Amino acid sequence: MPIDLGATRTSGISVFTYNRLKQALGLSSAPTRVHDVYQMLGWIEPSVAERLHIDAIMAPKLSHRLGTNLAGWSEWTLHSGDTVLMPDGFAPERTAEGDWILREPGGAYARMPADGYYFDYIESSFDDEPADPAKIRFADWPDEDYRFCGEQARRLYEETDKALVGDFGVSLGRPGSYENWFVLLALEPGFIKEYYDRKSDHIVRMLEKYRQAMDDTITTIFFGQDFGTQKGEMIAPEMFSELLAPSFKKVFDWIHTHTPWKVFLHCCGSIVNLIPILIDCGVDILNPVQTSAARMDPQVLKAEFGDRLVFWGAGVDTQRVLPFGTEEEIRDQVRERVSTLAGGGGFVFNPIHNIQAGVPAENIIACFDEAYRAGRNVYAR
Repeated sequence: MPIDLGATRTSGISVFTYNRLKQALGLSSAPTRVHDVYQMLGWIEPSVAERLHIDAIMAPKLSHRLGTNLAGWSEWTLHSGDTVLMPDGFAPERTAEGDWILREPGGAYARMPADGYYFDYIESSFDDEPADPAKIRFADWPDEDYRFCGEQARRLYEETDKALVGDFGVSLGRPGSYENWFVLLALEPGFIKEYYDRKSDHIVRMLEKYRQAMDDTITTIFFGQDFGTQKGEMIAPEMFSELLAPSFKKVFDWIHTHTPWKVFLHCCGSIVNLIPILIDCGVDILNPVQTSAARMDPQVLKAEFGDRLVFWGAGVDTQRVLPFGTEEEIRDQVRERVSTLAGGGGFVFNPIHNIQAGVPAENIIACFDEAYRAGRNVYAR
């Protein structure tokens, strides 16, 4: 049974917890690289990947949110006392209270409190005023970003035996804030259709360059966009089918026509009514499979969609069980999820979304050790 930790920015681990995990395992004492500053995610080192039986790793991209890029690294000390390596461009302002502030062009900025564990956007760069879609200019990556992606993927392909997940991550997004997006969906469907049609054309043009850079080194390409809440879908399935699905399908059809890659979509929350639509759009892999949300029962999901979709996640509840359960409770849930989801294939074990700060290292070790044992038993039958 394939196991993942850290192959995507939605299946990783907080650097604060990762450092405690390394100590508990008695492995690498080198400073951890924080590859995603916004979420403060640690880069999984080879020794940890081998110990936890990890089968997939990220083929990273160069530029990230908050003005950072992975071309180089510098040492920083966190409030926890940990020395870590932060990527180029990380140059926070420090407030009198000890908070870290990062600013982006256009006025957006994010803050991590003095005792916090990740950054939150305080001011966004979204403009709430609808513009003519024909005048919107979508940003492409510089050529050096495509070169970086290709070089890193080829290096990892040659040096490891892991499956590579391409960290493409360019989503259809939304025009403006969530509030503005909801209003436009309801009142300006023509605007929304034209916006997403143009955005999907732009993504396809980027994919043409990305494909040339990556070749066949990666097996999976990462996308992410949330459409679920804890209780249900953000928008009606009928609206999703009409306004968004055609653009998703255009992008994913291009991938399936021109590459051997599988389409990985991260979509949080209760989305059971959107899953059939996403499958029709060309989604091959769904993450994080938030079984803690309403109507996301793993047995029902496996029975209804298991022959058409790979579930990447759902391995253990990261809201309650992994951080607060006993080791035995964690092992019990892992065995139950593996038994439910791994039979017949179509399952990559991973906790639901990123492992947060403060989760006991012993709980994480119990989780992955049990996943490896249970997975071997399932496929031995």
